[in-house]
Parts: sequence; C-alpha cells; structure tokens
Amino acid sequence: MRKGLFAGLALMMAMSVSAVQAEGPVEMRIQAMKDTGAAMRVLAKAAKGQTEISLLQELAAKTVKKTGASIPAMFPKGTGPDDAMMGDTRAKTEIWSDWKGFTAQATAMEQAGDALIAAVGAGDRAALGAALDQAGKACGGCHKPYRTPKE
Repeated sequence: MRKGLFAGLALMMAMSVSAVQAEGPVEMRIQAMKDTGAAMRVLAKAAKGQTEISLLQELAAKTVKKTGASIPAMFPKGTGPDDAMMGDTRAKTEIWSDWKGFTAQATAMEQAGDALIAAVGAGDRAALGAALDQAGKACGGCHKPYRTPKE
C-alpha cells in the first residue's frame, strides 16, 4: 500500500506540474491528453492483475473523469487549426462546427471516469476492464471525428 501511495502522489504531482508548465490552450490540452493516457495505462495494469488496485488507480480514474469534464473548456473558440498563432494542433475544425457532438463525447468520457472510479472503489478487476473499454470507446469516439491523424 505504501508503494502505491507514493506512486499515486508522484503521478498527481507530475500531472500538476505538467499542467502549470503548459504555455497556452493547445499545449495545455495536449498535456492533459498525455496525462490521461498515462492514467489509462495505470488502470490497464490493474485490470490485467499486473498491479494491485490502490490509491494510484483511484487517482488515475479521477484523472480520466476530470479530463472528460474539462474538455469543452480546453477547446475555446479561436484555438483551432485555422486560427493564427495556435501552433501545432491536431484538432479539426469539426470540433467547433459540431460543438454539440463534441461535447457529447466529452460527457461520455466523464461518465466512463465515473465507471472507472466505481470499479476501483469496489476493487473489481472485471468491472475495471469493462470501464476501461467504455473509456477507450469514448476516447476513440472523439479522436476519430475531431482529431487529424499523426503524420
């Protein structure tokens, strides 16, 4: 448990520092997505039985929920690929032209975060795996229509 506590604190501190270091909205959302990917990997290891379910997984599940809840605020108007000075963004203009669909995907991620939190709280690896599938579908449901592929 002690090892999990320290790892959880380290993850939380790293995510806090990375958010502070982000320079603008594009960099902030890129970092948030990287942090969420790291949280998903932590949860996947627990779902597969490679690690114990502990405070670290609780923090990771809360990270997924928080990201889902924060996504609409991370994409204010004027931060798309056609906007001057936005830097390297893979966000598609469809985010803003289909705001209702985009925010529905963010809500799906937030709800997946709730399922992850419940599964971790119950210590249920099967439920955690199912919640991870739900979260993965929410991620893909947003990335496919609203993000350009890597070159």
